[in-house]
Amino acid sequence: MQSVLSGDGGVDVAKNGAEGYEKASQNYYAAIISDLDMPVMGGIDFYKKLKQQYPDVGKRFIFISGAATANALDFIRSEKIQFLSKPFKLHDIRQAVVDIIDRISM
Repeated sequence: MQSVLSGDGGVDVAKNGAEGYEKASQNYYAAIISDLDMPVMGGIDFYKKLKQQYPDVGKRFIFISGAATANALDFIRSEKIQFLSKPFKLHDIRQAVVDIIDRISM
């Protein structure tokens, strides 16, 4: 995924939700892709913590998961966050990121 997206700009990677939060709280990312199930800090907690700092972060967020629970999907829908179910085509994730960047730059 990193190599596919790097053609559209810089890509940064975090090993877990806590590291993702540290990076995203210190740097601006036009799009943030997060798995729901991550070590140290799960995706929803990562999102909620980041949203406290950046209330409009949901516009730049994409959740991915191969095993989303009904509660997680309800949360994603209520926050109007993009979601891709694994397995997905790399084209689909690339298009989701391009759509976010296009929408933000309008």
